Amino acid sequence: MKKRLFSALTVLALAFTLVGCNISTPSAVGKIGDVEISSGMYLLCQYQAYSKAQSAASSQSTASSSDTSSSSAASSAASGSASAASSEAAASSVDYSSMSAKKFLGQTITVTEDDGTVKDWLVSDYVASETLKNLQYYAAVKTRFAALGGELTEDEISTADSNAQSIWDNNSKLYAKNGFNLATIKEYEYAMTMADDLLTLVYGASGETPVSDADLTDYAENDLLYVYYASVPLYNTTSYSVDADKSAAALQACQAAIDEYSELAAGSGSASKVYDNFYTALGNHLPDAYTALGNTYTSDTLSVSSEFLTDSTLSGYYSDAQTEQLKALAVGEATLIDSSYSCELFVRDDPLASQTLDDIRDTVLADMKGDELKSSLDAYGAETLTNSLDSAAMKKLPASRIVLSLPSSSAA
Repeated sequence: MKKRLFSALTVLALAFTLVGCNISTPSAVGKIGDVEISSGMYLLCQYQAYSKAQSAASSQSTASSSDTSSSSAASSAASGSASAASSEAAASSVDYSSMSAKKFLGQTITVTEDDGTVKDWLVSDYVASETLKNLQYYAAVKTRFAALGGELTEDEISTADSNAQSIWDNNSKLYAKNGFNLATIKEYEYAMTMADDLLTLVYGASGETPVSDADLTDYAENDLLYVYYASVPLYNTTSYSVDADKSAAALQACQAAIDEYSELAAGSGSASKVYDNFYTALGNHLPDAYTALGNTYTSDTLSVSSEFLTDSTLSGYYSDAQTEQLKALAVGEATLIDSSYSCELFVRDDPLASQTLDDIRDTVLADMKGDELKSSLDAYGAETLTNSLDSAAMKKLPASRIVLSLPSSSAA
């Protein structure tokens, strides 16, 4: 099944909140290239930019708090330094998320850009810049999709409509309050589907710049991270209590499973037995992990799943250190990750050992060419398409009117 590859228009799920205003608004704010930008799409892209700024501010606050704490002993050696540390700590404790949009837009935040550079931004300028980038990307997706003869299938349209309806039903009162309608959510879903399809239109066998099966195979076997994994709770699933000693015993049992797998793998001499050896080792030791925590283990408890760990998956669920740990696995190697409340056990396998290239073609293309396609679309939107946005119309949709939530009594 094709996986959703791009979500470049959003940093947060649409199931949260969106923005709008309660005054008369223009139906559109101009064009980028030949793509008309509706006021709804402008508001959506502006919200995503605002959310990204909030995320950067939160990360900045967390980092500042950590730095201040680690240097507090040295700072207290002199009264002047102690005073400075106190001021810095106060600044780092600012809760940006509780600020009104108008107040937050007047703050200065430090942002790590996509290329790794660090820059200070006035939030209002950052939101305006990121909003434009999002709109340019959206216009580039639609323009390139049309130019390459793309056409959404009935199934794709139906799926997008269904997703949009579900999103709308989840927060219809919030969207209605903010003047955000179902049609915009559908248009957003269509654009994301087009972005997915562009991988094939550009890099597929009949695409603009096709990637050969030989190159796809090489990438799948040597670069794509395909794993089998199982998860073990490190708490009592009945009382939800956490006991450090019991968790340590459960982790020891998990490590024993990894160790036994390594012994079986070394002795089997067959790469085709990766799953079998992993399943056997888990079955021999996970009962001990469950027992240590007072949890019930039956023959149905053991569940081994398979997944492609793409960059987006890794960045969304694992720390940088954990990501490096997983990426360092060679085919046939196993490891575990202690995530405080669970222990996850992984073994890497060759995805083509049990699947054909056609089975995983979309996934391989996404991992191999996804970043390249995103960068090319960003550049196309910014450098090739003419910006004909109407500044007067956009001023009627200011970011200062962003609404993050409704009162609980009216949110349902």
